[in-house]
Amino acid sequence: MVKAVVIAIVLAGLGSARADSPKLAEARAAIDQVRYDDAQRLLVDALAAGGHSPEDVRLIYQLAASTAVVLGQRELGEQYYRRWLALDPAAKLPDGSSPKLADAFVAAQAYMAAHGRLTVRAKPRGSQVDVIVESDPLHMAAAASADATRVALVDGRATLTATRAIAILDERGNQLVVLDVPVELTGPATSTGPTVAPRPVRDVLPPSRPLSRRWTTWAVPSAAFLLAGAILGTLAITQQEDLDDAIGASGEHFFSEIDGNHDTIKRNATIGIALGSVGAVLAIPAAVFFLRGRGPQRGRLSLQPVVHSTGIGVAGAF
Repeated sequence: MVKAVVIAIVLAGLGSARADSPKLAEARAAIDQVRYDDAQRLLVDALAAGGHSPEDVRLIYQLAASTAVVLGQRELGEQYYRRWLALDPAAKLPDGSSPKLADAFVAAQAYMAAHGRLTVRAKPRGSQVDVIVESDPLHMAAAASADATRVALVDGRATLTATRAIAILDERGNQLVVLDVPVELTGPATSTGPTVAPRPVRDVLPPSRPLSRRWTTWAVPSAAFLLAGAILGTLAITQQEDLDDAIGASGEHFFSEIDGNHDTIKRNATIGIALGSVGAVLAIPAAVFFLRGRGPQRGRLSLQPVVHSTGIGVAGAF
């Protein structure tokens, strides 16, 4: 008797103004007669038969969930409630529902709040409409249908000829959601194309480059290092010539003086080479960003500076 009262309350909350499909009508009759095992089988058969409207599908999930809970199948009932809520997040149990039903329903609500609902949008594109499944946590959507044409969803997407309404179907052909497509967007594409609003000036101007991607950021220190290296290199060369003259007249110079000059030349040459190397390395990104910043070169040159632990290099396609 308690089970009968539980399901009776659910049926009372549904009303009887609409006509059910044959299988669904049989399932409701079985519930009225307290034949819950039969009702559960008939509800499963109704889903498998396919061809139900979104309203019928939501009703089948609600009755299947309630029947499963009454039969002691709490987990199965919660899964049906999740599917019901995925299609109708605002769904509520009828007033006076038993605590058993309420507990399973609240658990399903918590699950769907964390995972989201089934969300699909239609994007008109000329004489076609792109269907995009943005969220399907329970993996319910399998195809899209319009004007007797059914197209399978691939990676959550499908394209159909423009129409006023598109149905999203499950694997059995039941309608989960019906999308309304604006009438003015479903006609044939015109030769003039869509009207495009002028872009604001701030969108037309090229974006400002970050400091690290400006060629001058690299070119200035590169020039400084190269200049310093050249100065020290020239000084070392001059000092080497003077040292060669001193060695030629070694009788007039002490060995310690010649050895000290040699150390000075070696130090200046080493520092000059190091500074020049750093300047050459910095010149690479300077050249890359300079060439990439030139409009005519963008289609013929693709370079990217690469920083390694051992230095800076360049990679790209010429």
